[in-house]
Amino acid sequence: MTELLIGHVFPGATLPFGMAKAVADINNPDEKQGGFASDDSDITGFSHMHDSGTGGSPSLGNFPLFPQTGCPGDILNDCLFTKTDRASRRINGTAEAHPGYFAVSLNTSIHTEATVTNHTALYRFTFPSNSASNYSDSTRQPSLPYSPLILVDLTDLPESRSNGSVKVNPDTGRLSGTGTFNPSFGIGSYNLHFCADFKGAEIRDTGVFMNNRAGSQPKNLSVTPDGINSPPLPAGAWTQFNAPANNQILTRVGISFISIEKACKNAENEIPDFDFEKVLTAAEDAWREKLSVISVDATGVSDELQTMVRSLIDIYRHEGKLPDCRMSLCKGFTQGGSNADIVLADSYLKNITENVDWQTGYEAVVSDAEDEPEDWSIEGRGGLHSWKTLGYIPTDDFDPYGVGPSPAPSPEP
Repeated sequence: MTELLIGHVFPGATLPFGMAKAVADINNPDEKQGGFASDDSDITGFSHMHDSGTGGSPSLGNFPLFPQTGCPGDILNDCLFTKTDRASRRINGTAEAHPGYFAVSLNTSIHTEATVTNHTALYRFTFPSNSASNYSDSTRQPSLPYSPLILVDLTDLPESRSNGSVKVNPDTGRLSGTGTFNPSFGIGSYNLHFCADFKGAEIRDTGVFMNNRAGSQPKNLSVTPDGINSPPLPAGAWTQFNAPANNQILTRVGISFISIEKACKNAENEIPDFDFEKVLTAAEDAWREKLSVISVDATGVSDELQTMVRSLIDIYRHEGKLPDCRMSLCKGFTQGGSNADIVLADSYLKNITENVDWQTGYEAVVSDAEDEPEDWSIEGRGGLHSWKTLGYIPTDDFDPYGVGPSPAPSPEP
């Protein structure tokens, strides 16, 4: 019998077409492409950006949070900072998900809930009131002082971070930073920024960590590739709290591809009051509207569709080729041809003409068909010399004009 693998579908909290996608991340390298999976693997954090349904290397999962009830003996460096050290079992049967919401309990008896707006994730951590029962697994630390610590790790699911920086506001506990990461299926790199704020408990202390060592000073940290450690050394920041009055701490994380300032504005504008139930209700309403019975207005074509068609042509105008796949703003590896051609042809046949430069659009389609790029793994088509001279592309084709993957012997499943 052939083993059936999990489908890597993202099961967490998001909005229709929303950027923020919040869920628990697991440490199973074969099944974490969507962040969480319903297997027995450990949870290493809760992050705010994910793909869904992909294979190969995982992507995104940037800047995960991880909550701890306290540090053994109230000694900071006895808290767990690296992914390997902090990985925790889940309590079976506690995972719950519906549109706009995700929840799960760790074996530390910390219950985590998540909901989102477009660019911001909101987490509600509920801590065990009795720190002596902090671990449901009796082999772990038997008791902890009740002084919760929440860290942000400058990492992602594939551990692709090169550069990174983080800073801490010691008065508010705000953690903010930037990381440079690689796409899972493409070339280049991308920068992502975050801004995390807390509500529900008084700030006790703040600081940064590198590998498994942490300190209250300094309040900022920068990391660059050292040419030795692969994956890169764990690094990030933390905020520690006095015991929360109602055993809950809310954590708001804004994200942006533009800047830290934009990430903070996203968070402040979208979730100004940390009202978890209000944000969740809005998310549920958004999905309810999206999934309701569809009605079609055939009186005209939406401006959004025309904008999409124009954007494809604009990308050709600026980059020289139509786009095919984008991975976190980078050019992704294509799978099976130059697919933007089909979108343009379909739009032209449907007479979508308003403010669309079809002369340039036709030029772009012809370029894909006739002009082989140097790297046709990310745009255009390869093997065009053989196609033009032989009428087909041999499986062992000699192509000195460009590079890309070998032709597939059969269609992909």
